[in-house]
Amino acid sequence: MLGKDIFKLYSKFNSLFETLQYASKSQPSAEFQKKFGTQSELFIKLIQDELKGLTSDPAWNQAKLLSEKVKREQKLKQTGNLKEHNVNIGAKRSFSTYSRLHQENNNKDQVSAFQGAKQMYKGQKPTMKSLIFTEENITKIAKKFRRMRGAALKVGQMLSFQDEKVLPNDLFKILQKVQSESYIIPRQHFDKLMVKQFNSKHWDSEKFQSFDKMPIASASIGQVHFATLPNNEKVAVKVQFPGVKECIDSDLNSLVMFLTASSLLPKGLFLEKTIENARTELGWECDYNREANCIDRFGALLKDDPVFKVPKVYKELTTDMVLTMERMDGLEIMKYAESASQEWKDFVCTEIMRLCLQEIAQHRYMQTDPNWANFLYNEKTNKIELIDFGATREYPEEFIYNYRNLLTSAVKKDRTKCQEYSETLGYLLGLESQQMVDAHVDSVLVLGEPFAQPGLFDFKNQTVTDRIRGNISVMINERLTPPPEETYSLHRKFSGVFLLCAKMGAKVPCHDLFQKYFAI
Repeated sequence: MLGKDIFKLYSKFNSLFETLQYASKSQPSAEFQKKFGTQSELFIKLIQDELKGLTSDPAWNQAKLLSEKVKREQKLKQTGNLKEHNVNIGAKRSFSTYSRLHQENNNKDQVSAFQGAKQMYKGQKPTMKSLIFTEENITKIAKKFRRMRGAALKVGQMLSFQDEKVLPNDLFKILQKVQSESYIIPRQHFDKLMVKQFNSKHWDSEKFQSFDKMPIASASIGQVHFATLPNNEKVAVKVQFPGVKECIDSDLNSLVMFLTASSLLPKGLFLEKTIENARTELGWECDYNREANCIDRFGALLKDDPVFKVPKVYKELTTDMVLTMERMDGLEIMKYAESASQEWKDFVCTEIMRLCLQEIAQHRYMQTDPNWANFLYNEKTNKIELIDFGATREYPEEFIYNYRNLLTSAVKKDRTKCQEYSETLGYLLGLESQQMVDAHVDSVLVLGEPFAQPGLFDFKNQTVTDRIRGNISVMINERLTPPPEETYSLHRKFSGVFLLCAKMGAKVPCHDLFQKYFAI
């Protein structure tokens, strides 16, 4: 569906170009001269001058190539030379013919042409990006993104590390709109899905004492229901949205088309690598049997932990698309944050930081989703309950060894070792400009600061995130190689923990935690 909108937006832009071309060769009409007076000739001259450079915009050429590819596929399909199953599924279901789209959008094209002409009149060069990201189009694109919530939100999360200031504002607006609206499976489709998963028309009465078919929560790829088992045990049942798994590839391909054609992202973000990692992680998250095994493994790792609790899994009630687990009684930690004491905030953040360091250094096994809603606080037991293990992964021993050495070098403020381990890990090739090396090493040193000073680190007044953010533009523009694939998930979790501590203004004994669980 998104591909259709890319094609439609390209059509609008092309129509604008043709309209302006025609205008540049025409004499101003009486109405035009009346409106602009003596400035009409200047206006036409501006159009003529700016048209010369308009098509040099890389986004124009990328969108043009995309459009031509789609038209070729459609022509081949119509003549029988291209089998239907060989057409990219995203394109097959999303694109219409150029002429029909052009006709349908004729009136809107005139508006786009006028907007582009206004930009030219002001001495501004209209670009693909400026014409795509009108408020109207942002709303339309968000509607399409909502149909691919899993893919869109995963890519946005990976690009931003949960920090919206890293993302272009236009893309952040779209993701905000996507995240703000929930989706639930229509009742008739839900019943069919559950019958198929449990191979029984009477699944609800056979498997459960009671089952609330109204979900209590809806996430990016599924929804959660409360139920009670015949033995009175209370459970949470996660049900995956139909078609999510099958559409991962086509949805991500559509996102690549959109992000490429719109020139939203700078080259240094290595979109291809981001998409590749998103594809892998979405595949994991859509495999509920895999998640069940991750929960079991995490439960074994934390079985004696005094603070964290992992739910029990009911594998006899778990399938590829249904995951049944013990219901946790806690509430999301952020629901306590506003009214909680500073002592409580310090406790929660200290424990979550401890867990993060243990996951990396001791277990080499991490639940990488930084969503704060995955941490529940149980007031009765004073425990933090963990949920949602779909993005859990293991890290290679060699990577963790070198990463621990890198961060330990940062804590010791050893720039030379930081650069050496960065090259060993693959963050640097050894061919970068000095500006890039300095920006990278500076960022690593800043990341180590909370763990370097004895005593409590005050996240309320910290400048770590701002100073790392200050180096991002240099690293994006100067980077020669994408970071190692392990970084996408590890830094996403690290960033989420740092931002949580800052949000709560917590004071955390980072130095002591680092020395106990992480340092080499």
